[in-house]
Amino acid sequence: MILALALLAAAPAEVPPEVPPQHDIVVLSKKLEAVRFRWNAHDDHGVWRMTVCDIVRSSGDRDVDAITCRATEACLPTLDHIRRQRRGLFDTCLTDTRRRMITELFDARALAMAEAGPSQ
Repeated sequence: MILALALLAAAPAEVPPEVPPQHDIVVLSKKLEAVRFRWNAHDDHGVWRMTVCDIVRSSGDRDVDAITCRATEACLPTLDHIRRQRRGLFDTCLTDTRRRMITELFDARALAMAEAGPSQ
């Protein structure tokens, strides 16, 4: 019994493949936080439409930068009327949507790396 435990302890543990730092979820999230943008939308007969979304400060990752404008556009319906209480709903939507989108980007990149196989 002691010999079996000693052998198990000495056996190398399976280590999952290392994720390159530039693809780590924490790194992607920090890049997303670094993005600065300006946007404008207008109410077109009760439907909010994005008129402009410009990245003022880029994260250096085009996919991460794109999340900000896509999330903003996705959350426009929460603005149905410009009121103070709607701003909170919009901000919450924007935060949640950006988090979901950065996780989806991470998952897509991890899958692409796994399908590509070990690097040579």
